[in-house]
Amino acid sequence: MYAAQILLAGANRMGMRKSRTDDTFKGVVDLYSGRVFNLALRMLGSHEDAEEATQDVFMRVHGSLEDFRGDSSLSTWIWRITTNVCLTRRKKKNIDAVSIDNSEIDPPDGRIENSSRQEKSVYAHESREIVDRCIPMLPPNESAVITLFYFEELSYEEISGLLNMPVGTVSTALHRGRQRLGEMLRERKDEL
Repeated sequence: MYAAQILLAGANRMGMRKSRTDDTFKGVVDLYSGRVFNLALRMLGSHEDAEEATQDVFMRVHGSLEDFRGDSSLSTWIWRITTNVCLTRRKKKNIDAVSIDNSEIDPPDGRIENSSRQEKSVYAHESREIVDRCIPMLPPNESAVITLFYFEELSYEEISGLLNMPVGTVSTALHRGRQRLGEMLRERKDEL
C-alpha cells in the first residue's frame, strides 16, 4: 500500500487528476509493483534505474487505466508497458542487460557433486552473482526474451505478443541469448 501512496502522490504533484481509478490504481500497484520492479531490475541491472522505470510504468498505467480495453489480461498489459519502458531506457542509456535462471549453469569440473548441501547453496549463490554481473552484456531483445521466458515464465507466444515479434524471432533471441550468456560464464569460470 505504501508504494501506491508514493506513486499517487507523485501523480498528483504532476497534475494528474484524482478520480475513481485511484482506488483501482492502488490495487494494481499493490499487486504488481514487486514484479514490475524485479523485471525492471533484471533488464536494467541497477536498483536506481529499476526504481525510476517502475515509477514510469505506473505513471503510464495510471494515465491509461481508464482506457484499458481488456484485449489482453491486465498482467500482460503491464508486462508489455514494463518491457517497453525498460527497452527504451536501455536504448537511451546504451545499457544491455539480462538475467537468466541459473538452473542451467553447470558447476565447473563437477567439483560441487560431492559437496555438502551448505556448500552447494553457497555455490548456487555465487553462480547467481556472476550471472547477475553478466547481465549488462547481452543485447536488449535477447535480454527481454530471456527475462520474460525464465523469470516471468511466459510462453514463446506470450513473449511474441508482448514484444511484437514473430515466435521464430523469440526462439532465435532466446537461443542466441543463452549462447552468449554461456560464453560469458565460461570466460568467468575461474570466478565460480
